[in-house]
Amino acid sequence: MAKDNGHTVLRLPPYHCEFNPIELAWAMVKGYVKQNNTTYKIEDVRQLLNTAIERVTPQNWKNFIKHVIEEEDRIWTADDIMDDMIDAMEPCILTTTTQTHPTQ
Repeated sequence: MAKDNGHTVLRLPPYHCEFNPIELAWAMVKGYVKQNNTTYKIEDVRQLLNTAIERVTPQNWKNFIKHVIEEEDRIWTADDIMDDMIDAMEPCILTTTTQTHPTQ
């Protein structure tokens, strides 16, 4: 359906919430509900949830996406550093042998 409407679906790596801006939005929503929940009644929590969702602005989304891009850049930089370090290492050869106990 997305492709039919001219969109490309990008899959996120599993277990890497730092690459998903929705996680930052969800944290903002949950924080608002937690901070303002005084009755712990489901209807009040539902209203707080709706209010919290409405409080997520386009500017918030822009900031969430910027944060994710910065995190991706940090990870790519670390990956490049690791690649350079590995490339600079001398090859290591490990030889294993089976030894028998001296009394055998």
